[in-house]
Amino acid sequence: MPDCWQIKPENIFLFNNSPRIADFETAKDATALPATTMQDVGTVGYVAPEVMTGEGPSSASDIYSLGVIIHEAYCKEQPKPWFSVTSDDSKIIGVVPPRIRPWLEKMLQNDPKHRPTADQLLSSRAFSLTPTVSNPSQLGQD
Repeated sequence: MPDCWQIKPENIFLFNNSPRIADFETAKDATALPATTMQDVGTVGYVAPEVMTGEGPSSASDIYSLGVIIHEAYCKEQPKPWFSVTSDDSKIIGVVPPRIRPWLEKMLQNDPKHRPTADQLLSSRAFSLTPTVSNPSQLGQD
């Protein structure tokens, strides 16, 4: 399956209470595009640094884009482009739950080799799709 490379809020939909990614406007197989066109695709602000410099999209660039969306959801703004977010960033302290902060920091690393994989995120407590609490009223609490 090709990488999405168009992860942004406008392309995330809920279907049966489960998030789905769809891009009806520009959905393409990113692996079929010549490398010279890579920096011309994507939405500025959500595109990973390596895609902007012509490396091309990957699953790691999708993780970066998802990190931008999570940062934006909690902090009400996108992180500064090209700067890795750290756990002591004043924007994320107090608004991003502590269990998510280290993962968000890793997701927004400029170097794609330092970002977690989707499997690592889903197997973490922070992004588990299955609640780990017995009382539903505790969901969202740290």
